[in-house]
Amino acid sequence: MNSLAFLSGSTAEKQAYARHYANQCNQDIDIIVVHGFINSPTALIHTNVPGFKQIRFAEVQRLGNLSHLTSRFNSNGELCLNGLEMKKYHCQNDVTSEIGLLAITKSKSTTDSSAASVAVKQEYELLNTIHKRRFMPSRKILSDLSNSQHSLSADLLADRFKKFCHCYMDGINRYILPLLINEHTQKRVSEWNLTQIFQDSFHIIGPIFGYRLPKNLKRQLQLILNFYEKHKHLSDASVLKDKIDYLNYCLINEMDIVPAIQIKNFWPNDVQWFLDRLNRNHPCLYKKLIPNASMHLIAKWSKKTPDIDGDLEFRYSFSTLERLFAQERTENEKILNGSAQSIYYRYLKTEPNLIPSYFVKTTVLWMCEEKSNLINNITGETTAYVAEQLAHEWIKYARERLQEGKCSHYFIENLNLLEPCKREYLNEACEILAYRINLKEMVQFEFMKQRKQMVEAMNRKTEEFLRQIKVTDLVQVLNDYLQMEQLWYSNNDNNTHKDNALQSCFTILNKLGYADNTENNWIKFLKLIIKNEENIDEEQQYKSPIWNENVTPLNPSDIAENLLPIPYLLKITYEQVNREDLNDIRCHEYDAFDIASFQNVLNDLSNPSTIMHSVIATHGPLCTSSLFGNDVNRMEHVLKSFFQRTLIQNQGDGPQPNLQSENCEYNIYISRELKNQLFLRRTDRAEILGYEL
Repeated sequence: MNSLAFLSGSTAEKQAYARHYANQCNQDIDIIVVHGFINSPTALIHTNVPGFKQIRFAEVQRLGNLSHLTSRFNSNGELCLNGLEMKKYHCQNDVTSEIGLLAITKSKSTTDSSAASVAVKQEYELLNTIHKRRFMPSRKILSDLSNSQHSLSADLLADRFKKFCHCYMDGINRYILPLLINEHTQKRVSEWNLTQIFQDSFHIIGPIFGYRLPKNLKRQLQLILNFYEKHKHLSDASVLKDKIDYLNYCLINEMDIVPAIQIKNFWPNDVQWFLDRLNRNHPCLYKKLIPNASMHLIAKWSKKTPDIDGDLEFRYSFSTLERLFAQERTENEKILNGSAQSIYYRYLKTEPNLIPSYFVKTTVLWMCEEKSNLINNITGETTAYVAEQLAHEWIKYARERLQEGKCSHYFIENLNLLEPCKREYLNEACEILAYRINLKEMVQFEFMKQRKQMVEAMNRKTEEFLRQIKVTDLVQVLNDYLQMEQLWYSNNDNNTHKDNALQSCFTILNKLGYADNTENNWIKFLKLIIKNEENIDEEQQYKSPIWNENVTPLNPSDIAENLLPIPYLLKITYEQVNREDLNDIRCHEYDAFDIASFQNVLNDLSNPSTIMHSVIATHGPLCTSSLFGNDVNRMEHVLKSFFQRTLIQNQGDGPQPNLQSENCEYNIYISRELKNQLFLRRTDRAEILGYEL
């Protein structure tokens, strides 16, 4: 982990739920991106500020092909690594990209010499917020192809399409799947069978480029698109739009990219104080952690050195050590940290900020070292009782540090974290801790109330839509769906799929309706890929499918979902195979280190325990809502601790969904389209990190 990119901060330490007390649901995503390393103390140039250094450029070793290392002379004429340029490399302002048929995303980034990171914010605009753009990626292409306006011969078009398909799948298999598959996701990704699904997508657009549809897939496309055409008046595209609007409101759209240089194979002299102390006080922890850890240097100006050197200054980072310490905490130490963080976000995170947030982490580290016996010997009948006692201990310890005006850095000798703070702010923070803390106050979380209202509004629209549907239409669509289902599976298919037929009907109609408009694009598309068999002998007109007759055995709802990105796939494929400068199609080669780095970040992000609280708070209201007044209290029952809790409830591991009761058991799940939304967000982050996937 030390040389690879990794997730850091409260999200990695699994205590980001404390942010709820400041009415912040979205977790902080801090990604350390390692550009290179130094392996000798001679690489460091000392400054007059503890913990801040310059780096001799000649001694920096580059890592991967995506690192950005440039140099500049400092005020003493020494050639140094330019930290500001490392951060600027990750800045992407007004960069716009399309996400399939669903949205356009625009990324904006900010940084400067004194910032430790690149702040990245993404904005999303749904394609169908502007009606004419709903099928925009391929409307003109559909028109051109329908009129046979090809710039290439049929054989050349087919040849280029086949090469593009194999190149695209080569990239999927070599880069995308290895990035997605890890210990947390292997079972789920295997169930999705992504390789086959991507191949099926190319099969679907194959006839446009001269390749016959696999027979089973052709039959299913005819069935589902004819079903949609007959019953599309029953579709309500706003259902999917409202869900995506909800996700855009809820999901994380901000993160910090932190370029770093690893300090490898040595520990600087000014942290030997920490190492000796840890070895003396906790020798077992020392032997377990230190051989597997290292430090980093991150680009940040202290503002205590000349302006001319601001771009060249780096600060020590102990993110790997802090993460390892968090992993080794006892249950009581986790409760202590959670309680302290919760108190900070509830009472001390003000504007202006009274004390730095790092003060909380530092005091917890010191308490776990100095007061280990006291902390771990506190017991009680409930976790809340233990949390209350530990919270009082932290308040007492924190007040002592604030009154003294001194809190020593845990790792760096002779560095006082409170030295920059105004005395009046320290006094106010001390007074708050002494007189204003109410550990048993039931805190209501406004962000969950807002999410509940959004979901209830969506449900009311759904109820209104369903009420106006005629019973005869419902009976007809249901009968037609059951008839389609009987024709859906071939004799060779192992059909074990059991579904809610009525729900599947509206899932198909709403998804396809979301991508359609008054110009009947799906019917145009169907006519384009399936010719009139009476006039055309397909075996003579088309080449055999690129991957033969192999297709994924999907149910109708899954096929409808997989059709959504088809217009976008058609767009990029058509543009690529018709490029005038296209000489040879081949998969881009990425450095193994760069792939391993991004895989390490995705491994962190896909860890269920890392993102659990954010996922439940985001998707829980969607998955526990009800229609027509049935079980109206289900959301509050299942998500009770996400709507309200005291400062001493659910500390340690954070809030959990209440899935058990005497009469019912609820299963929190994430539907596939929502999982796709999460995946799309992650791939956007890949581009910001410097990966063009």
